[in-house]
Amino acid sequence: MLRGLLNVRNYLKSFRLVKNGLKRNSNWVSLLLNKESSHELKIKFSTALSSKRSHESGDLIPYYFAKDLVSFYNALPNANSKVELFQALSTNLGIDTEQVETSLVKLHKSITEKSTLVNRNQEELLLSLIPTYKHLFDDISRLSEGVGFLVNMRKDLRHLFKSNLLDRNSPNLRVFDNFLKKHLAEWFADGFMDLQPITWNSTSAGFIEKLMKSEAVHPINSWSEMKQRMGNRRRVFAFTHRMIPDEPLVVLHALLGDNIPSNINSVLQTDNYPMEKDLVKTATFYSISAIHRGLDGIGLGNLLIKKVVHELKREFPTLDTFVTLSPVPNFRKWLDHHLNIVVSGEPIPQTFIGFDMQTCCDIKNMLSTENWHLNDDLCSKLELPMKKLCARYLSREKRRGLAFDPVAHFHLRNGAILWRLNWLGNPNQMGMDLSYGLMVNYKYNLTDIEANNYEYLVHSKVATSADVQVTADS
Repeated sequence: MLRGLLNVRNYLKSFRLVKNGLKRNSNWVSLLLNKESSHELKIKFSTALSSKRSHESGDLIPYYFAKDLVSFYNALPNANSKVELFQALSTNLGIDTEQVETSLVKLHKSITEKSTLVNRNQEELLLSLIPTYKHLFDDISRLSEGVGFLVNMRKDLRHLFKSNLLDRNSPNLRVFDNFLKKHLAEWFADGFMDLQPITWNSTSAGFIEKLMKSEAVHPINSWSEMKQRMGNRRRVFAFTHRMIPDEPLVVLHALLGDNIPSNINSVLQTDNYPMEKDLVKTATFYSISAIHRGLDGIGLGNLLIKKVVHELKREFPTLDTFVTLSPVPNFRKWLDHHLNIVVSGEPIPQTFIGFDMQTCCDIKNMLSTENWHLNDDLCSKLELPMKKLCARYLSREKRRGLAFDPVAHFHLRNGAILWRLNWLGNPNQMGMDLSYGLMVNYKYNLTDIEANNYEYLVHSKVATSADVQVTADS
């Protein structure tokens, strides 16, 4: 085995890579990017993996390849070079269909002949259905800072999808992304996560600065604003991973009080005077931000909410109400599009039943008036139809059976109910640009969370309060 390994290493020394102006002794990666030799690399890698499974001492080939790939990737000069590497990884280190067919034939034969090799052939088939890059992910994760590398690599992959430099509909790339997401989900499971209370006095300035820069829901413009959000009546929590403890992954901001707020300015400007513990009845989650795009779809926000609820109930035994004050990020875009449909004389969408062409023209004209939200007369005319359309948008507009709005989908799948619509809940520029100022309270009734989650995911049923239902049906 040692002689074979030395021969492989000597053979690989002959490879030298020049890609996108980057010259590098990256032997393993050169095999990967070369179509003629990538199959040979796959065979060597698979053989090495078999050796690792068979011997406690393992094999160094996968380790060398993982280490070399990380170094090579970190030195790539531009997006185009990453495009080429992702295409090579997803294609040349994917599932070997010939091996799958061979394993199927062997399994079928052993079953037909009632051979004692059935179990062995089943295992061989299962292993053949695992792409080689999944084993590569495993080896990278064992490297120092390897988990963080994979998070950043997936962030790059999703950015390349979004910018159309990579085709998100490519079967190979889609499977590659799914396997990488599942791999990260295993590493970012509950047991690896730490809930960090963030305070002005105990949290490092560098960590707090990362939170400030990453706040996407309600931007923080100064250190004094950040200090305000960590006052007596507020709590900030962040998830960190034990292998990358200095990186906040998901952040949640909460306001403590005795009522359910309807306006974001009142939340952000609330005085931070101390409040008696037994007077704290309500926790309002007004910002939940996922900082690393490479962890999209992993479900850390859901886990964070559950952990924070448990922590707050421990600190405040009288706390019994958990709500959000949430944006409706796609409502304005959706509304403008559908108003134009009705105004143009096309068939009226289901969510606009009861709104004729003239009514939609009037709404469209009022919304086009500069600073309409500062005009009491226009506000009074718009409030009812806008809340009605927003209620229908959130509860009835679906994508593949689930809520079209991403924030609604997040909270509904977590088991919350659509509790209240807040007219001009965010009259700031961002709120007007996203949703014409509307905000929503989602409510987490702890005894109903599992039932709501089941009804939503299995039957596409959106849990709503009676008031929201009446508004949507009116």
